[in-house]
Amino acid sequence: MRRVMVLGLSALLWAGCTDTFGLPIGSGGDLSTAGGDGAVDGAFGSELGPTDGGSFTLPASCARLTQCPAMMSEGDVALTDGQVSGCHAYDMLTIGSKVDAAHDASGLGFFACANNVLITGILSADGKGEDGMAGPGAGQGCGSGGGHGGAGGDPGGCGPGVTYGDPMLPRELGSGGGALGAGGGAGGGAIELEAGRIDVIGFITADGEAGSGASAGGGSGGSILLRADTIEGAGQVLARGGLGFGLAGGGGGGGRVAVYGGSDAKLKIDVNGGGSMAGGDGAVGTIYQTP
Repeated sequence: MRRVMVLGLSALLWAGCTDTFGLPIGSGGDLSTAGGDGAVDGAFGSELGPTDGGSFTLPASCARLTQCPAMMSEGDVALTDGQVSGCHAYDMLTIGSKVDAAHDASGLGFFACANNVLITGILSADGKGEDGMAGPGAGQGCGSGGGHGGAGGDPGGCGPGVTYGDPMLPRELGSGGGALGAGGGAGGGAIELEAGRIDVIGFITADGEAGSGASAGGGSGGSILLRADTIEGAGQVLARGGLGFGLAGGGGGGGRVAVYGGSDAKLKIDVNGGGSMAGGDGAVGTIYQTP
């Protein structure tokens, strides 16, 4: 079995996808793994190629990733830095240190399927959703907070960011906060992990950003969807609204989290809305959890 160390940045074009991997192979030879639709930008770690030079078997959990109709398994991948987005399939995915989960050009977040997922670090989509004053739950020009699972804070009755999305299958980006001028916080991004087993020891986060201008609303929390036969761990899953800024900046509404198969897990899940000085706090988002 050959180990491929991720060292620099080079682009590989596969049929139907445009993944950017830091590759070249130090010992020479051809790369035998293929990515799904999306990108890994400056993500540092390692990949293990198949022993026979062919493709990995696609995990059964990939059938639930309905946004990604055509993928190839990338095998065992350990990410310790950088940014990921789009659709990916793995045998074993390990997240160590801090990895950012952004959205691609189509507005899709980081959606991945695997046989096993282990998160010991931070998989973060904080502020990786819609920009300020953008998205289906965008805050208004008075500085109201963005809405998603919960409505945004509404300073002075100008209209909060509204709620939207599916609480049972959350996949939407969080919306940006409004602002009297500029500086509304960005919404949280979207993360979906489908696997046979998911172990969360660290953090999975999709928080909205705080407002940063005079009377600027916070962005709403994004979406986190976890589905597996077994989910273990006492880590944290967060999709909170961002803080409002200034006297009339409303807090962002909380996002949406759904967890399937986590009856034995002791996860801390938080979808609270963002606070504010006097512009109204964002409303709490939604949590849907089943055995």
